[in-house]
Amino acid sequence: PFFQQKPAMYMEPVEAQPLHQASFSQTYDFRMDDGLKSVVMEIWELKDGQWTDFGGGRIGASLQEGQFALSFDLLPKAVTYSVSGASYTYTVNKDFAVDAAPAADNRLYTTMLTQLQEISYETPIPMAIQMVTAKQDPQFIGVDFFHQPEKLASEGHDHVYAVTLTFSQTSME
Repeated sequence: PFFQQKPAMYMEPVEAQPLHQASFSQTYDFRMDDGLKSVVMEIWELKDGQWTDFGGGRIGASLQEGQFALSFDLLPKAVTYSVSGASYTYTVNKDFAVDAAPAADNRLYTTMLTQLQEISYETPIPMAIQMVTAKQDPQFIGVDFFHQPEKLASEGHDHVYAVTLTFSQTSME
């Protein structure tokens, strides 16, 4: 059998109980060196071919290994995320109080990170992309398309949102 060597710092999806009964929920194990000080979750909205910051938050985390969990129904309305270590879990519920319900003729398409991902400090990792579109059969995309906003913009969707996670050496102070 093929054995893939894992990078020194990585995250990968695991089977776990969701944070709550959200439509989209995934838990990830992560392993770091001793430089981690915080984890930053950001929601992005695609406007005019560029990602604009919709909001997010930072959690203090001095862990070498732990879990990150992400749950949501409809971006950008609300998202729940947590960071867990051996001795604690810190959970954040972000409610952006926006009316984000798609029009009746629109469909919702969502993809999440589903494979092992190497981690580099201060580099955003795309965790999820969600499209709201009237297209019957849109070209479905993976989270890597976060790095190609012009491609997503050219598809003509009504709304495109993304969630990124950044492991940081910057502390909360």
